[in-house]
Amino acid sequence: MSPSGTKVELSELADDVLAALAALSVSNRIYHEAPTGAVDGVNTVFVVAGNYVLNTEAVFFNGQRLDPGIGNDYVRVESGGAGTGFDSIILAIPPRSRPGARPDDILRIDYNPA
Repeated sequence: MSPSGTKVELSELADDVLAALAALSVSNRIYHEAPTGAVDGVNTVFVVAGNYVLNTEAVFFNGQRLDPGIGNDYVRVESGGAGTGFDSIILAIPPRSRPGARPDDILRIDYNPA
């Protein structure tokens, strides 16, 4: 029974739930992109293929999700200057290249394109 005392049809409820889920879905989200930048133990600047919507990025370093913000793991950057769109990140710690038996550090990013 609904608060007004009338029955809510299950099919109506299902339609409402499906509509809400469709509104939340982001079909154009980019997953597991390897940003451009040297993995050399020195470089900390990495660029994605296109601009991303601020606060939609998820950055992963060797599978661990990093925390954004000054004093954390990385900061978001508009490499073309303010108002040009976020397209880069600057890491607090540079990923390393490890010749030999151990693989290089791996950096990946998920984001919604702007």
